[in-house]
Amino acid sequence: MAISKTKVRAVRLFILLAGEALIIILIFRFILFAGYVTSASMEPTLGRGVIVIGARYSVAGTLERGDIVLFVEEGKRPMAKRIIGLPGEEVQIKEDGTIWIDGSLHPEPYVDHQRIGYTGHFEVPPGCYLLLGDNRANSNDSRFWEQPYVEKEAIIAKIFQ
Repeated sequence: MAISKTKVRAVRLFILLAGEALIIILIFRFILFAGYVTSASMEPTLGRGVIVIGARYSVAGTLERGDIVLFVEEGKRPMAKRIIGLPGEEVQIKEDGTIWIDGSLHPEPYVDHQRIGYTGHFEVPPGCYLLLGDNRANSNDSRFWEQPYVEKEAIIAKIFQ
């Protein structure tokens, strides 16, 4: 009993589609990460409801000041914030909202809706980062967390910008 050409094509198509699906799953499992921005804390850079894609930290390489990262706190959804303080740095937030790192003013052209009146002093421990949202007036970030520093292991991806 011979198999028809139509059945052979259908089987080949199924194998091709299954293979492509497997490749996509593996890429998102080990190389890329897709996330969803649930708040306005990163506006105007990332709006609420935006889907973001980033390189998983294990393949992203070095993290730098200004990178937007996705990280996970235990038992919570991934959050997106910008790296401001690097391991070993002293970060001061002045009353006018400006950021000073190791005594030098750090320009932040991406900041929207600065929160005036808040001051803070942070000494970022080794292996940790200080993360802030771009929409400072509407961001729950390192300034307000009981543990203000995010460990390198909690960072899961660096967002493509």
